[in-house]
Amino acid sequence: MQSEIYYGGSFDPFHTGHEAILAALLREPAKRLVIAPVGLQALKGLRDSPFSVHRYRLILENLNALFFDRFKKLDSAGLGTQSYQLKVAELPQTAVIKFSNGEALPVSEIRVEEILLSDEEILRRHSSYTVESLESRARQILASGEGFHFLVPIGTDIIEELPSWFEFERLFQLAEFLIIPRAGYDRSASESLLEDYRRRYRLRYRILDIEVPELSSTEIRERFRQHRNRVNQDPSLTHNLVWPDDWRGLSEVSRRYIEANGLYLNAELGRDFSAEFISELLSFERKLWLHLSLYRLAHSVNVMYCALALARVYRLDLKSTALAALLHDSAKERSYAGYSEFEHQLDPVYADYPKLIHAPFGAYLAKEEYGIEDPEICSAIYYHPCLRPDPSLLEAVVHLADKIEVGRPFRDLEEIRRLAPKHLMEAICLCQSLCIKHEEKKGARAFPESLETYQWFQTHFPVESGARATDLE
Repeated sequence: MQSEIYYGGSFDPFHTGHEAILAALLREPAKRLVIAPVGLQALKGLRDSPFSVHRYRLILENLNALFFDRFKKLDSAGLGTQSYQLKVAELPQTAVIKFSNGEALPVSEIRVEEILLSDEEILRRHSSYTVESLESRARQILASGEGFHFLVPIGTDIIEELPSWFEFERLFQLAEFLIIPRAGYDRSASESLLEDYRRRYRLRYRILDIEVPELSSTEIRERFRQHRNRVNQDPSLTHNLVWPDDWRGLSEVSRRYIEANGLYLNAELGRDFSAEFISELLSFERKLWLHLSLYRLAHSVNVMYCALALARVYRLDLKSTALAALLHDSAKERSYAGYSEFEHQLDPVYADYPKLIHAPFGAYLAKEEYGIEDPEICSAIYYHPCLRPDPSLLEAVVHLADKIEVGRPFRDLEEIRRLAPKHLMEAICLCQSLCIKHEEKKGARAFPESLETYQWFQTHFPVESGARATDLE
């Protein structure tokens, strides 16, 4: 029989409290520890549900930092498309896992056989319910011919909520609960409530001999929200962002990732969009998840936030901007083989520029697979790499956002970001100048239309700059 620990949660963001729980769970004898970030959260509402890709990458970055970059991507059916696995037996048995709180765990003392970071809940099309996740895992285990015993860790801070969980009595039948004491909570009151659940609902539970610091993801996000309101900076359009001084509860790995991607400083989507539209955006993220790498998907989300920041300045339709920007690279890692209709309509000039085919192919997929009927959105996707002379405002915004989103590691973006919210077309002209210089430096042939566009911008929006050529592909 397989014992499997199912550690679910929003992990928004992954913090040192999660690390402390992880350290305790690794000491539990089990075949597998599954870390399962949720997608849509039933009890938290759509407006507060961020895109999953950054939460997921942040967990993966922390896990790899703890476990010597040993996590490997899995292609196994039923485990999602971006699941990662670590087999403890493959770790150096004399090594020591060092957690951010100073705790050290020798590999030889780990009693879990493998750790799985699963994207199965993220890919679910509706709200994440623990009971459905466990039933899905049970089917997979039974299909392998084994039995199962689930262990579900929960903190004492949510014991009162258990009877409000979806199909909680069925959940109690499926799993034994590992209770994690949280600082600041009355342990005797928690134990009394657990005993009540045991008598009334046959709850099975065991209290772990640890105490996790009084820390929550909500508290961390609130710190960022208050800081954002004070400094009023948009991460996509600001050089030398002012970050909060208080990084308590976050590892150095988390800090670097958050800073590199401007997380938690973007304007909240709920400010401008309905829950229904946010749900549509999240459904598109799930579709993109099946076809893009985590890096490319994170870039697409960053571009969306950057484009929205520009759209607010230039009074563009925000829904159209969000859709065009999020989908701009939808075909970046896909082959158009088998799409005969698209192949017939593809301009022959692209035969010499295969890296650019994702743009017209993406415009085609936007209509055929994502149901986008608005020609302006499709056009913004089509022209996002190189633009065309006299572009529409939406085309211009998506194009520039693709180049300057906060996660771009390129040099010399400071001046372009400074210009972008004040002089959009001049910023694009400077950006294109750098791109052309870079192509010339490589000895590569520039796309014909990009030269025409560059000349048009030079004529209408000339910008003098001493900036160096840089890689802005």
